[in-house]
Amino acid sequence: PNTYYYLIVSATLSFPGFILGESALSLLGLGVQEPVPSWGNMLSEARNIPLISAYPWILTPGVALFMVVFAFNLLGDQLLKR
Repeated sequence: PNTYYYLIVSATLSFPGFILGESALSLLGLGVQEPVPSWGNMLSEARNIPLISAYPWILTPGVALFMVVFAFNLLGDQLLKR
């Protein structure tokens, strides 16, 4: 009973690590392959600098990835304060 909150906090703080790990592997080409949508696959297209200047919305997956990881970290902090 006393470990319930610690398990929830641990899960909410480790989940962003899983997301970042999967997206990093997909960015390097070691994760899921092209037909499957992944933030890493989408960010691999943003490595071309002239393409970013022509299509700035290609950075949207990076912003979404940052916001999701930050939100899970805030959720874990709030649950820890309870």
